[in-house]
Amino acid sequence: MLTTSEQIVYTNEAKCRDCYKCVRVCPVNAIRMSGGQASVVNERCIMCGTCIRNCPQNAKTYRRDIHKVREFLDGGYTTAVSIAPSFPALFNEWEIKRIPSLLRKLGFRYVYETAVGAFYSAWFSATELQSKDKRNLVCSACPSFVNYVRKYHPSLTDQLSGVDSPMIAHAKIIRSTVGSDVKTIFIGPCIAKKGEAGEPGNKGLVDAVLTFDELLELTEEKGISIDTLEESCFDSVPAGASRLYPVSGGFFRTAGIDYSGLKDSVTAVSGYEEVSELIRMLKEEKGVIAEALFCQTGCTNGPGLKSDIDLHSRKRRVIRYAAAGAESTGNEYDPMPYTDGSISFARKITPSPVTEKQFTEEQVREVLEHTGRINDSDRLDCGACGYSSCYEKALAVLRGMAEKEMCLPYMKKMAEQRSDKIIESTPNAIVILNYKLEIIKINPAFRRFFVCGNSSIGKPISLIIDPEHFIRLRESREEKTEIQQEHPKYGLVCHQLIYKLKEENQIVGIFVDVTKNLTDTRKLDDLRRQTIIQARELLNHQIEMAQKMAQFLGENTARGEILVENLIQLTADPAKSVNDKSAKNWLWDTGTSKR
Repeated sequence: MLTTSEQIVYTNEAKCRDCYKCVRVCPVNAIRMSGGQASVVNERCIMCGTCIRNCPQNAKTYRRDIHKVREFLDGGYTTAVSIAPSFPALFNEWEIKRIPSLLRKLGFRYVYETAVGAFYSAWFSATELQSKDKRNLVCSACPSFVNYVRKYHPSLTDQLSGVDSPMIAHAKIIRSTVGSDVKTIFIGPCIAKKGEAGEPGNKGLVDAVLTFDELLELTEEKGISIDTLEESCFDSVPAGASRLYPVSGGFFRTAGIDYSGLKDSVTAVSGYEEVSELIRMLKEEKGVIAEALFCQTGCTNGPGLKSDIDLHSRKRRVIRYAAAGAESTGNEYDPMPYTDGSISFARKITPSPVTEKQFTEEQVREVLEHTGRINDSDRLDCGACGYSSCYEKALAVLRGMAEKEMCLPYMKKMAEQRSDKIIESTPNAIVILNYKLEIIKINPAFRRFFVCGNSSIGKPISLIIDPEHFIRLRESREEKTEIQQEHPKYGLVCHQLIYKLKEENQIVGIFVDVTKNLTDTRKLDDLRRQTIIQARELLNHQIEMAQKMAQFLGENTARGEILVENLIQLTADPAKSVNDKSAKNWLWDTGTSKR
């Protein structure tokens, strides 16, 4: 048994990348941002699946029920499956004819179309319409729309039809005909159906809900290929035009209500924008008859139906399948069993308003001031944060649903300030030029290096330093160049990185002062040269002495020559280590040569 306390839509935190996409697309602001992580607030969520469809990181997901269905199929239970009338949108014509065989191959004992229940939902809704007495009435099998009204427009709850959705109506029929102990599984494109099945009033009717994506996953898991199966039929045939139920306007067709789109009192809406307009109509007008589906174009665009097939083609497949079925069922609106009241298809929808904590204007103003939105002119209301206005976003911050840093213009401004601070405080000189090599910006270090001021802005760089390397980079296909250059006029030697900003048509130069390092290196080189000269003088002296005193020095002269030669080599090659084994040997030998 499902329970409403279970989270249907949630975030895989390991995949969430703090992009705010889900916040921007969620129609009811049910996403909480905290510590850079987006989470779904169950009490606010209407389970429309918009965040799942739009998350670029696939971090939004929904509760999977495959394990539960697997237990039913493998545990010897009597199972019945009810597949939503939108299923033709997912398959080719030849595959559609094999779907009943696929469901039986998976292990389901009874195989039905939910369209059987859709007929009764439409039939009883049409009866309800006849007695509505000029009040508004919205007939909707869409649980996301029902959740939206219950949570965000609770005063309109009494304008919703009191007839079960096709899924619930069909589950009641299955249990009435097959037995109350049957395990009933619904398969469709809708994530919100998982929540609807767990509503208290639907207790014990639907035991598990799979999306079409889960159906394909289970099929792959079982190693079943549709093209190896034979064509077969479902265990019952839906009446009338009930197979059109999933497309916008399909309810009216199933119910036999004249709907051409030309009557101002009869309307079919789909998608959040049209639903919002319907809500306005229901609050302002009387006598409105409406069908409402939260997904754009209807159930063929449900979040549990991933397909590369375009929406128009999906709709056409459903219509063609429905047309083929109508030819074999005769009169579309013949009364059927269960219209006599033997099964109650009534539902009770109660308001479940989302309570919003209220705050003072002073508290809101403090949040706005933090992000630099003090005056009305500062409030861009750009919607980049996912809220309709800066004021609404400030309220969300106070309610713990949003973070102050979600204001993108504010963060951009802060980033620019940090960038400017780095440029202004770096000890390295920075100059930004346009492609005419005119100065756009210089930092304090550049002014210090090259003894210039802000009056240089707008003037050619050639007035300050040699522009040769800037010109070469501008004329080449290279993105950057890195060189060392002397600036004798300023007594500087700089390591220079010059690179292009293509989109801005600018060139940036960064100058690192290496003058001191170079001077130290030259001093060291001078010291090495002096050491070599002195060593050679010592060598010459030793040779001269050796010639005069050969009879006294013997082999010590040769060892002295080795000592001096090695000293010269060591001094000439600073990379040679005194830890070198050969170095140790000659030093030891010359110091201990005593035979």
